[in-house]
Amino acid sequence: MAWEYKSTKHIRDRETDINGYLRQRHKELTEPLLYVALFDTERNEAAKKGWREQELQKAEVTEREKEAEIDPLAPYLARMFGSGRGTGAPLTVKEATLVREQCINDFKAKQLARQNLVQERFDKLNSEYKAKRLWYLANQFILTPEKESAYFAASAELSFKVHTLEVRLTRHRDLSGPRFKILEDYLDKHPLLREYNRVKNYYSKYK
Repeated sequence: MAWEYKSTKHIRDRETDINGYLRQRHKELTEPLLYVALFDTERNEAAKKGWREQELQKAEVTEREKEAEIDPLAPYLARMFGSGRGTGAPLTVKEATLVREQCINDFKAKQLARQNLVQERFDKLNSEYKAKRLWYLANQFILTPEKESAYFAASAELSFKVHTLEVRLTRHRDLSGPRFKILEDYLDKHPLLREYNRVKNYYSKYK
């Protein structure tokens, strides 16, 4: 009889918890407390301020890059000839071949490393988001309102991060090809690679 009493009491306790939860949910639905979402940049002043600061920083970086007019070959020319080699007579075909290949190979390696880094972060956070979702589905009927609110807040933050990384990954993949084409076009017109490009164009006519 003792076990029957304990079982009945346990069931009643669970019913009490569930009824309390349902009353709380009913109150939340009928008397909602509205708040400004973190990602509502039109109404969230902190988000708008942060967004404006980020845009300003991006503009400053872009402006500095334009002013600097960085030559992609500069590091390789400096490595081969010293920091003073940036103008003057064109490189020999052998020198140009070496510098050009180093530049292109490094570009491809950096693009791949960047993609792998973003992919790794995306996979990690996406797995974490899915695990939290499964946990919630398994426990949603026994969670207190406080724990449920904490879950939704954490889940929203994770979802935003996952989406941001997904956008970055897609954008990186979409731009890798055009960026490489821009680099190739730049190298094809580089004055120091003039002799190399002349020879390359000559032989390409007979392929």
